[in-house]
Amino acid sequence: VKIDKTPPAISYVLTPAPNANGWCAGDVHLYFDVRDDVSGVASRSPDLTLTNEAVYSSLEGMAKDSAGNTVYLKVPTFGIDKTPPAVWNITLAGDTYVGDYFPVSARVVEANPDTIEWDWGDGMGASAMYADNIARGNHAYQQPGHYTITLTVTDKAGHVASTTAGVAVYGTVPTSATSPTPAPSATPTPTQVPLPSPTATPTPMGGLWICLVALTIAGLLLSRLIRR
Repeated sequence: VKIDKTPPAISYVLTPAPNANGWCAGDVHLYFDVRDDVSGVASRSPDLTLTNEAVYSSLEGMAKDSAGNTVYLKVPTFGIDKTPPAVWNITLAGDTYVGDYFPVSARVVEANPDTIEWDWGDGMGASAMYADNIARGNHAYQQPGHYTITLTVTDKAGHVASTTAGVAVYGTVPTSATSPTPAPSATPTPTQVPLPSPTATPTPMGGLWICLVALTIAGLLLSRLIRR
């Protein structure tokens, strides 16, 4: 007669192990380590290779010895995320000036973001405001120059994606912005030339005088002929 009152010992091993956030960045092998030093192991759960991106919260292992003692082990919840974040180009309102806060934004698609950080390129950084797949931020530079803004997104599985954009910071308004816009040339008012006065039509007085002189001469000649 053999008596075995002790259930088997069972433990699990995940390879690779989840990170501090409880996520794995690729496929995971689940191995159950089972031992029974009295009657021996009769059956156990098979090892598994997990390849689907998901949160695994119901995995369980089982071991049974030859005496019929059975033990179960629940595997703590963990997730698999193979897809890195998707990050689009940074949108800027344009160049800026010392002391002026200016807004920036970028589209980010990530179901499990861990950190979304702005690096302003001047030794300063900040966590992004994130909502509706848009990361937003604003910053004011203290020195003029050219800076590179970087947005870095890290998901809970450890995948990292980033995007950059350059910005010029002016201490004063640049010359091109302060040059006065030349006023449009005034349209010259056309000089009004007075119209010439109409030339008076000469009165035909000269012709009348000629007729009178001719008649007078004719009369004198006629009177001489009569006298003769």
